[in-house]
Amino acid sequence: IGTSGSTGERSGELPSVLSRGLAAIQAEARGRARTATTADAGSFYQSVAVAIDGVLAHARALSEEASRLAAR
Repeated sequence: IGTSGSTGERSGELPSVLSRGLAAIQAEARGRARTATTADAGSFYQSVAVAIDGVLAHARALSEEASRLAAR
């Protein structure tokens, strides 16, 4: 994860997500937020961690719904 570069869709990060997992990336973002040297960088990394919270919550909800439908 980095603060430089383009904004928007970042499908180039998919290999990292698949190999490391979202929890590891979230932990890294939280660590970088704590050690950031600027407020903007700290806010960026904190926002990454919060966004991953949302992705994980959505994935859990989808998994629960899939399990519910499979049990029918």
